[in-house]
Amino acid sequence: MAAQGYSSWRSVLNESLVRAAVARFFADRATAAQHDEYLADERGKGWLWLPELADRFAEYQGARGRYPSLKAFMPRVVAYYDSLPERIPAIARAYADGRPQVLSTSLPAGDTAVVAADVREITIRFDRPVRAHRYAVVPLFVDGRPRSAQVPPPPVTAVVLDSTGTVARLAVTLEPGKRYEFQLNTPHGFGFRTPEGVPLAPFVIRLAVREP
Repeated sequence: MAAQGYSSWRSVLNESLVRAAVARFFADRATAAQHDEYLADERGKGWLWLPELADRFAEYQGARGRYPSLKAFMPRVVAYYDSLPERIPAIARAYADGRPQVLSTSLPAGDTAVVAADVREITIRFDRPVRAHRYAVVPLFVDGRPRSAQVPPPPVTAVVLDSTGTVARLAVTLEPGKRYEFQLNTPHGFGFRTPEGVPLAPFVIRLAVREP
């Protein structure tokens, strides 16, 4: 939250309410797919409780006779927030369990893979089907910020998923003697994600290209 500019409990609380209201706007005015994508994006940014909180707002919308104003409904919101501290660890664990994992790559083992300059493709295998959402292959992020704005970054020139969604092929152009660093997915949940919208955790790839 601090990396997104929300450094106090009050700002997180207020921003949660704003985002829950936006979720209800999507539910009312957008398609079901757009609504689900919005919630997936927000959960990827760390707002894991947002779907539950948005459901509270839906309850308010459906019971205006009982709750004539938002002020009258706020005790329900307060009760929800009071329930969160004990439940957040379980919510976070369930989210982590639903994340896709990288099973293997075509690269040699090691923190920095040493490869020949004639390598033209890197294959990534996932443990479940994914889809290539925005920013699947990005520059290395440091302190929450990308080192460059080029997407995809060198040496990657193209990203293609196979028909099963479990294999990604990264086309690369390598220069002898160079080193490269990039990653799959941003820290904010953009990139490869399951059909349900749960993103791969950032996965760093480092290459050292042999001299001829």
